[in-house]
Amino acid sequence: MDARTHTRDLNRRLVELQRELREVESALERADVPLTSEGRIESVETLGEPDRDRPPFPEFSTTLTDLLPGAVLLHQDGRVVAANAEAARLLGYRDEQEMVGLPVLQFVHPEEREAVRERIEEVQGRGQSVPPRTERLVDAHGRTLFAEVAGRSLIWNGRPAVLALAHDVTERERAMQALSSLFQATTGTGLDFFAQLTRSLAETLDADYVLVSRISPDGDYLVPLASWTDGSSVTVPPYPAAGTPCRVVVDQGHFFCQEGIEKEFPDDAVLARLGMTAYYGVRADASDGRPLGKLCVLDRRPLPKTPWVESVLRAFAGRIGAELERLEAEAE
Repeated sequence: MDARTHTRDLNRRLVELQRELREVESALERADVPLTSEGRIESVETLGEPDRDRPPFPEFSTTLTDLLPGAVLLHQDGRVVAANAEAARLLGYRDEQEMVGLPVLQFVHPEEREAVRERIEEVQGRGQSVPPRTERLVDAHGRTLFAEVAGRSLIWNGRPAVLALAHDVTERERAMQALSSLFQATTGTGLDFFAQLTRSLAETLDADYVLVSRISPDGDYLVPLASWTDGSSVTVPPYPAAGTPCRVVVDQGHFFCQEGIEKEFPDDAVLARLGMTAYYGVRADASDGRPLGKLCVLDRRPLPKTPWVESVLRAFAGRIGAELERLEAEAE
């Protein structure tokens, strides 16, 4: 097979990878919360108009809010006065009581707090509901997530309050970001491609560290091609695979540790120096199955293992393998 034919085959493989990621995105959207015909989450207007004779929120919170399909927060004067179990789960708290008394804007991404503050004022001013909107939130561990948030005013203990209903759409939004990132990355080649990919993936996953490496022919060494750490590109020297989680990836094809990676691999000085606790690595293979490279994501916070994260990493690893194979063909 000549280099031109080989390159065509690799390009066809890239198109297939892009199609797979589109299917991931579609599956996530189909599995999401109920949507209207316009593709938006149904509004909470079904709760009815404010009723001053309605019982205080705590008296019906257990029965009503835990039946609602999403996270529910009641806030008054800028602080949480009640929440349901799903809100605690979504935002990373042990239980809903741990959230009571906290500033509601604490859960909003800093870049969106002013807009959300205005939206709360709009809800209170209109005295009714406002349509849902996608907002970036921040959980108890500092991790960014996405939610469709709708709100409405009501009376609690004789004074105005706001009831917010949020549906977690993080997987959908991350998948869309990953799809966009993969499309953008395919416009580059060589080292530019790897650099763009690490940055895009770090931003998409909200990860502290992303590294793409080439595997040596004997599998004993890894040669970093691009790395994105704490918001900037860094140069990483070649390193031996022995004693690192990368060795497991090279041998088994993938490896995941949600938390405590530094304890599983105490001889890996880099993990300790960077303070990483979570690791997810996927091997990048050639079309004939040969190990060519490795993609890994590390974080100082526990890393959730969800189907969309695994699908995204495998799609990116496939693209890395295709690019490494293309570079091999060009060098021949």
